[in-house]
Amino acid sequence: MATRHPGAPTGLPLRGLGAHRYATTRQALRTLAKRVAFLTEQATEAQRQLDELTEQAAPALRDVHGVGIDTAATLLVTVG
Repeated sequence: MATRHPGAPTGLPLRGLGAHRYATTRQALRTLAKRVAFLTEQATEAQRQLDELTEQAAPALRDVHGVGIDTAATLLVTVG
């Protein structure tokens, strides 16, 4: 009787190379998920810092309707 890998879809017996591919794919997806979480955390922190810096450098610019963090940062870099 064929064995199933834990977590494999029901009714899909995995043998030999199929089981190895499943385990390898699962590990790769786990690694990618951790990387996405790490990069998301970094992007969130960078956005928070940019928010703080643009608010300190040009609070009046940030008060203008439609000028958010990214627009204010772009304008400040361009103008100097």
